[in-house]
Amino acid sequence: MLAYVTPPQRPVEWMMVLNLTPDSFSDGGELDNVDAITTRAEVAIAEGAAWLDLGAESTRPGANPIADEIQLNRLLPAIEALLPLGKPLSIDTRSAAVAHACLSAGARMINDVSGLKDPNMAEVCASHEGTWLTLMHMRGAPANMRTHCNYHFLLGEIADELAPRAADALDAGVPKERLLLDPGIGFAKTSEQSCALLASVGGLRALGLELLVGPSRKSFQADLLPERSTEERDCGTAGAASSCIHQGVTTLRLHSGKFWDAARVAAGIAAQAPSALPPGAPIVDAD
Repeated sequence: MLAYVTPPQRPVEWMMVLNLTPDSFSDGGELDNVDAITTRAEVAIAEGAAWLDLGAESTRPGANPIADEIQLNRLLPAIEALLPLGKPLSIDTRSAAVAHACLSAGARMINDVSGLKDPNMAEVCASHEGTWLTLMHMRGAPANMRTHCNYHFLLGEIADELAPRAADALDAGVPKERLLLDPGIGFAKTSEQSCALLASVGGLRALGLELLVGPSRKSFQADLLPERSTEERDCGTAGAASSCIHQGVTTLRLHSGKFWDAARVAAGIAAQAPSALPPGAPIVDAD
């Protein structure tokens, strides 16, 4: 039977993870000053990053919330330093107050791992013209999400839980073309569930919105590449990213763009897939 892929509807791009935290799972403590942040961002831009994603609150399993004031003390100097580089900035936060301050300072996207748990988040994003919003799926919170991994039908339940959050964002005035969905690899999902989700993530495009996926260095790779440390998982990440692109994902959130060529080739192959043919074009289906 012919296997179909779903090519992205626009050029694929990647978002560089810049964790301004002392305790993130992969690179905590590495970017503890503006010079280090700027240097890392410049490398990412040279590697082709389309976005720079700043996070001041770790969301690793077991992590506790960080006060808004602490987040802003980390984020606002970084925003000021990075804006001259000319790449749009995304802010990884669950707090509407932090989002408002960062958008006012020049950020262009809010990456909300809680999927609008803060009831003011959608309205804040809608009130700043031109803002993008990413809604991620997560059950519970980082501190307890490992206790919320019970699914009967993984993809369907994730879709059912993301859909009303997306509707809330649209109702608040966030434009559809600036709203993305993230299935939340590793967030309230076991390693096996994360792999299963990556295998079928394209099904979430049935919700009618573009997809952003963050497979970078995630713990599901520990079972597949047990000999690799967390920091050595970038090549494995490129494999996951390529699979996502074959399913129509347009944006990948990564810690490094060193292997982005693999994703670019995957996008080029996907563009020639049978499903990319014009409507009505004949497709041969051979057993």
